[in-house]
Amino acid sequence: MQTDYISQYENQIGISIEVLVENIRSIINNTIPYQMTWRIKNINTIQKKIALKNGTDVFALDDVYGVRILVPSIDEAYSLLQKILNVIPGHVDHDFLVKPKISSKKPGARLRLLQSIHYINNVPFEIQITTTDFHKENESHHEEYHKNKYKAL
Repeated sequence: MQTDYISQYENQIGISIEVLVENIRSIINNTIPYQMTWRIKNINTIQKKIALKNGTDVFALDDVYGVRILVPSIDEAYSLLQKILNVIPGHVDHDFLVKPKISSKKPGARLRLLQSIHYINNVPFEIQITTTDFHKENESHHEEYHKNKYKAL
Protein backbone atom coordinates (compact mmCIF):
# COMPACT_ATOMS: atom_id res chain seq x y z
CA MET A 1 0.00 0.00 0.00
CA GLN A 2 2.75 2.49 0.91
CA THR A 3 4.45 2.15 -2.46
CA ASP A 4 1.13 2.99 -4.09
CA TYR A 5 0.88 6.43 -2.45
CA ILE A 6 2.29 8.30 -5.43
CA SER A 7 0.25 6.39 -8.02
CA GLN A 8 -2.93 6.92 -5.94
CA TYR A 9 -2.17 10.62 -5.80
CA GLU A 10 -1.43 10.88 -9.52
CA ASN A 11 -4.56 8.92 -10.44
CA GLN A 12 -6.77 11.17 -8.30
CA ILE A 13 -5.26 14.50 -9.35
CA GLY A 14 -5.42 13.34 -12.97
CA ILE A 15 -2.41 15.34 -14.16
CA SER A 16 1.32 14.70 -14.18
CA ILE A 17 3.67 17.14 -12.49
CA GLU A 18 5.09 17.96 -15.94
CA VAL A 19 1.67 18.93 -17.32
CA LEU A 20 0.96 20.96 -14.17
CA VAL A 21 4.22 22.86 -14.68
CA GLU A 22 3.33 23.56 -18.32
CA ASN A 23 -0.07 24.88 -17.19
CA ILE A 24 1.64 27.21 -14.72
CA ARG A 25 4.08 28.34 -17.43
CA SER A 26 1.12 29.25 -19.65
CA ILE A 27 -0.37 31.32 -16.80
CA ILE A 28 2.89 33.23 -16.37
CA ASN A 29 3.11 33.58 -20.17
CA ASN A 30 6.54 35.24 -20.00
CA THR A 31 5.06 38.35 -18.38
CA ILE A 32 7.89 38.37 -15.82
CA PRO A 33 11.32 36.77 -15.62
CA TYR A 34 11.19 33.62 -13.51
CA GLN A 35 12.81 30.30 -12.72
CA MET A 36 10.71 27.27 -11.83
CA THR A 37 11.56 23.98 -10.19
CA TRP A 38 9.24 21.16 -9.20
CA ARG A 39 9.28 17.83 -7.46
CA ILE A 40 7.18 14.91 -6.35
CA LYS A 41 7.76 14.30 -2.66
CA ASN A 42 9.78 11.11 -2.18
CA ILE A 43 8.07 8.06 -0.70
CA ASN A 44 10.09 8.09 2.54
CA THR A 45 9.12 11.67 3.29
CA ILE A 46 5.49 10.93 2.37
CA GLN A 47 5.42 8.06 4.87
CA LYS A 48 7.02 10.18 7.61
CA LYS A 49 4.71 13.12 7.01
CA ILE A 50 1.58 10.92 7.02
CA ALA A 51 2.73 9.46 10.36
CA LEU A 52 3.50 12.94 11.73
CA LYS A 53 -0.02 14.10 10.82
CA ASN A 54 -1.60 10.87 12.12
CA GLY A 55 -3.03 10.47 8.64
CA THR A 56 -4.10 7.30 6.96
CA ASP A 57 -3.41 8.08 3.32
CA VAL A 58 -1.53 10.34 0.94
CA PHE A 59 -4.47 12.74 0.70
CA ALA A 60 -3.70 13.96 4.22
CA LEU A 61 -0.79 15.84 2.61
CA ASP A 62 -1.03 19.05 0.63
CA ASP A 63 2.44 18.99 -0.89
CA VAL A 64 2.97 15.70 -2.71
CA TYR A 65 3.42 17.83 -5.82
CA GLY A 66 5.48 20.92 -5.14
CA VAL A 67 6.33 23.80 -7.44
CA ARG A 68 8.72 26.62 -6.57
CA ILE A 69 8.87 29.80 -8.61
CA LEU A 70 11.61 32.40 -8.23
CA VAL A 71 10.96 35.96 -9.35
CA PRO A 72 13.05 39.16 -9.14
CA SER A 73 10.94 41.09 -6.59
CA ILE A 74 8.38 40.81 -3.81
CA ASP A 75 5.86 42.79 -5.90
CA GLU A 76 6.23 40.27 -8.73
CA ALA A 77 5.74 37.40 -6.27
CA TYR A 78 2.36 38.79 -5.19
CA SER A 79 1.36 39.61 -8.76
CA LEU A 80 2.20 36.10 -9.92
CA LEU A 81 0.34 34.51 -7.01
CA GLN A 82 -2.78 36.47 -7.96
CA LYS A 83 -2.50 35.35 -11.59
CA ILE A 84 -2.28 31.72 -10.51
CA LEU A 85 -5.17 32.04 -8.04
CA ASN A 86 -7.31 33.50 -10.85
CA VAL A 87 -6.86 30.28 -12.84
CA ILE A 88 -6.19 27.45 -10.37
CA PRO A 89 -8.40 27.36 -7.24
CA GLY A 90 -6.51 27.67 -3.99
CA HIS A 91 -5.57 29.82 -1.03
CA VAL A 92 -2.54 31.38 0.60
CA ASP A 93 -1.39 28.98 3.29
CA HIS A 94 1.46 31.14 4.63
CA ASP A 95 2.74 34.59 3.75
CA PHE A 96 6.33 34.46 4.96
CA LEU A 97 7.20 37.51 2.88
CA VAL A 98 5.21 39.81 5.16
CA LYS A 99 6.05 37.88 8.32
CA PRO A 100 9.13 35.69 7.88
CA LYS A 101 9.18 32.35 9.68
CA ILE A 102 11.93 32.59 12.27
CA SER A 103 13.87 29.48 13.28
CA SER A 104 14.03 28.78 16.99
CA LYS A 105 16.85 26.29 16.36
CA LYS A 106 19.20 28.51 14.34
CA PRO A 107 19.58 32.19 15.24
CA GLY A 108 19.11 34.47 12.25
CA ALA A 109 17.50 31.80 10.08
CA ARG A 110 14.35 33.02 8.35
CA LEU A 111 12.04 31.56 5.74
CA ARG A 112 10.84 34.14 3.20
CA LEU A 113 8.25 32.94 0.66
CA LEU A 114 4.59 32.77 -0.29
CA GLN A 115 3.15 29.30 0.22
CA SER A 116 -0.15 28.55 -1.43
CA ILE A 117 -2.22 25.39 -1.69
CA HIS A 118 -4.14 24.76 -4.91
CA TYR A 119 -6.54 22.03 -5.98
CA ILE A 120 -7.13 19.97 -9.09
CA ASN A 121 -9.91 17.37 -8.77
CA ASN A 122 -10.04 18.26 -5.05
CA VAL A 123 -6.44 17.06 -4.64
CA PRO A 124 -4.08 19.63 -3.09
CA PHE A 125 -0.63 20.62 -4.27
CA GLU A 126 1.74 23.34 -3.14
CA ILE A 127 3.19 26.34 -4.93
CA GLN A 128 5.93 28.39 -3.30
CA ILE A 129 6.85 31.77 -4.74
CA THR A 130 9.83 33.74 -3.55
CA THR A 131 12.53 36.06 -4.82
CA THR A 132 15.85 34.82 -6.11
CA ASP A 133 17.66 36.44 -3.17
CA PHE A 134 15.31 35.00 -0.54
CA HIS A 135 15.59 31.57 -2.17
CA LYS A 136 19.32 31.45 -1.47
CA GLU A 137 18.69 32.19 2.20
CA ASN A 138 15.80 29.71 2.42
CA GLU A 139 17.80 26.86 0.89
CA SER A 140 20.69 27.36 3.29
CA HIS A 141 18.37 26.37 6.17
CA HIS A 142 16.09 23.81 4.49
CA GLU A 143 18.04 20.57 5.06
CA GLU A 144 18.51 21.22 8.78
CA TYR A 145 14.81 22.05 9.14
CA HIS A 146 13.80 18.66 7.71
CA LYS A 147 16.27 16.79 9.90
CA ASN A 148 14.74 18.40 12.99
CA LYS A 149 11.15 17.96 11.80
CA TYR A 150 11.38 14.21 11.16
CA LYS A 151 14.05 13.16 13.68
CA ALA A 152 11.56 11.43 16.01
CA LEU A 153 10.23 9.18 13.22
